[in-house]
Amino acid sequence: MAGKILKSLGNSTAVYIFVVSGLIAVLASAIQIYIEYDKDVHRVASRFELIESSYIPAVAASLWQIDEDQARLILAGIKSLPDVAYVEIKSKDSDFFASLGEKIGSRYMTREVEVSYSNQDHKPVVIGTLTISLTLDAVISRTYGLSLNILITNILKTLLLAVYVVFLLRGRITRHLIHIVRYLESKDQSQPLKLERRQKREDELDVMVQSINNKNREIQEKIQTIENHKVELQNTVDEKTQALSKTAETKATLLRVLCHDLSNPLVLITGLLELFANNRIPEEKKQAKYKTLSRAAQLMADILSNVREMEAVDSGKRTIAITPVNLDRMFDDLNLIFRDRLNEKQISLEIDNQLPDGTGVLADPVSLSNHVFNNLVSNALKFSFPGSTVRIVACEEGDQVHVTIIDTGVGMSAEIAQAIFDPTRQTTRPGTAGEKGTGFGMPIVKSFVEKYGGRIQVESTSAEINPSAHGTTFHLYLNKTLLTPGLLGSAQAAS
Repeated sequence: MAGKILKSLGNSTAVYIFVVSGLIAVLASAIQIYIEYDKDVHRVASRFELIESSYIPAVAASLWQIDEDQARLILAGIKSLPDVAYVEIKSKDSDFFASLGEKIGSRYMTREVEVSYSNQDHKPVVIGTLTISLTLDAVISRTYGLSLNILITNILKTLLLAVYVVFLLRGRITRHLIHIVRYLESKDQSQPLKLERRQKREDELDVMVQSINNKNREIQEKIQTIENHKVELQNTVDEKTQALSKTAETKATLLRVLCHDLSNPLVLITGLLELFANNRIPEEKKQAKYKTLSRAAQLMADILSNVREMEAVDSGKRTIAITPVNLDRMFDDLNLIFRDRLNEKQISLEIDNQLPDGTGVLADPVSLSNHVFNNLVSNALKFSFPGSTVRIVACEEGDQVHVTIIDTGVGMSAEIAQAIFDPTRQTTRPGTAGEKGTGFGMPIVKSFVEKYGGRIQVESTSAEINPSAHGTTFHLYLNKTLLTPGLLGSAQAAS
């Protein structure tokens, strides 16, 4: 559409150029014709000066002497001059009058000249008049003939110049403007705009093309930025949607698991309470039943506590402060925390801290102690046989601290090992002494370790598969750091 408009503009411009060129040619011709006409008129008028300078003395002499023949002879001489149409001599003091020729034509010029004669006192005395009429017929005829030639010549020159201007306008400007407009109207502007020209020096069109390319590049960059933001936003939305979907699925699974895991101890508690209420339990068995009732209640409390903790960690409600932690003190606390269970199952806890003095880990000390190490050691004790040993080894590996919790217990199958950190999978099993579990300990451990910027892995061999070499090893990798003197002092005081 714009190309058609440009072509129409070019055609109308060409018409204007031709019309104006024609008017200029006519005006220039008129001026040139007038100049030539005026030049011829001045040339004819110069005859008056020639006649006055050449013939007036002779005319004066013939009138003074009243020599009519001489006067007529002079008239014939004047009449023979070019462009002289009529000439007459009139005496002032006598009746002498002579003329030659007649005033015929469309235009003529007439001049009457006084004829004077100097007397003996050398005073000029007017003795007559000389009247001369010059015809302009030849001038007019010549002007007419010259006008046609001038007009045709000027029109041809002007039209040729107009054609050349139109050719330049279309060849050097209009076709490039049409190319630019078609480029701007096209949908594909991935390639920069280029003009097919042999111009060596830059002009206004080159500046325009460069400006268009710069603006097009800026627009493409902004479009690409918007597309990138769009993709990022879509990815963020997808991630949030997946996270919400996973959270909803996790909560639904937790609710199902919670209902399932709470049902067994709840049924046990309900049954025991009914027996106690009906006084159907012998006195000697009441103490054992009380212990069973207490263990069932504690199991329910542990399940609810772990579920709340996991929900808080996943939703971000559980805030943790990452600080340098001294593992010496934390390992010492483990012996105190699990002393009764270690004695009950006759299991030894060996700790081999190979970290250099002043080396610690980056973690939240509260959750690292209460949820990470407590769950890992508790799990090892739960599945270890009486008389066995649980070992904890800490050493440096590059910029990380590698902590392993090793037991030689019953181990686990490959299927359980793969699902042990997934809260939606049911991996809870009874321990070697019939201990009950919540099924949420290992997922909580993984959530906290990842929040510290670390990672956890598990290796296990089931006793059913290899009766001679079985057990489980958890590999915990935490970021290493240097401890401050305050933390070192507190660790030495604790030890």
